[in-house]
Amino acid sequence: MGRFGGPAAVGGLPLNVPDGQIAATALEHSLTLVTLHSPFGLESVRDLKSLAKKWQLVEGVVTAIEHSFAGLPGTLVVPNAAVTDRNSKTTRQVDVYVSIPIGSRVLTIGIEVRDESAPVDITAIEQLNAKLSKLNVDRRCVVSASGFTKSARAEAARWGVELRTIAEVGVPDWWLPTTVEVEHCHIELLHVGLGFGPDTPDDVIEKMKGVAPGEFIITSATQSISLVDIVISQGLALINSPELQKVGDQESFSILIKLENHADCTLNYPSGAGPVPPSVRGTYRLHRTIKSVPIASYRMGGVEAFTFLPGFDDKQVTFVSELQGDGTRRVSLAVADATPRSTRVGPTYVNVRPKARVARKGRGRRNQTPS
Repeated sequence: MGRFGGPAAVGGLPLNVPDGQIAATALEHSLTLVTLHSPFGLESVRDLKSLAKKWQLVEGVVTAIEHSFAGLPGTLVVPNAAVTDRNSKTTRQVDVYVSIPIGSRVLTIGIEVRDESAPVDITAIEQLNAKLSKLNVDRRCVVSASGFTKSARAEAARWGVELRTIAEVGVPDWWLPTTVEVEHCHIELLHVGLGFGPDTPDDVIEKMKGVAPGEFIITSATQSISLVDIVISQGLALINSPELQKVGDQESFSILIKLENHADCTLNYPSGAGPVPPSVRGTYRLHRTIKSVPIASYRMGGVEAFTFLPGFDDKQVTFVSELQGDGTRRVSLAVADATPRSTRVGPTYVNVRPKARVARKGRGRRNQTPS
């Protein structure tokens, strides 16, 4: 059996760990698994909105719906966009920016989303139209979660502003899931053991003692890769395997990773280099969290959207469904940041001050005497 070089780092783990680890490290990497459910005793959708601001949730749904409409290649949908003002040349925030390539030009749309308890009134339409009219967008659109007053609709029609209503609705009969079971797993890398054969010289192993796992680099003629990256990727690949389903939260496990296909490579580290071991044993601690998250349902025109916040990595997941003419449904999935950062879009203008013309002495036209 191969031998593992270096002193033991930590003992007493639940699973078999070979004596003699090169070194210990503490790195964490995660994976989130999502399962849809339709149980009894649902959580309130208000719990979902407490994870993020309600208007951000609605903006995320509108962005996902616009993504589902993006049938043309090259269509760009940007939430929280910074669009240039034609007059001041500064940027203004727009909730959703859509760019659609049409022939030799690009059609741009600025969308403002309002999630308030009262319908959007004429004053709000005047303000939003004045703002969007100054920006580099071809079309203006306002989406409201509470509809619009009669005067607001008339004002929008006068200025050519498109109005849409997005409403929070109950879960329809055809959509069975009402909650989401989110299983978040991350692994903590505890040890990396290098497995050398009996023919490996003692001085080679001796030089590697005390080297941190992150300092080992496997190098070939064309590329280099960190040894720790290999060990971490193998651990993450097993998170959803049947073998690891028996491993509970905070429990440890180890796997043996074969490296025979790296035999022609070199194992480099700060103080030298050596052969790549035939195998590596990684020891990890599993952190597993499972929770139930409610789904919020929205309808905008003939489109339905179902959204939820997993609660990890600041993401919002939205399913968008559109009923087709043949009775089938086209469902698209959008995963985006729940609180997207501002992104600058469209052309940028730079104010350039023209140089003043300076008259030079002696270069003017001479006075001519009439003959």
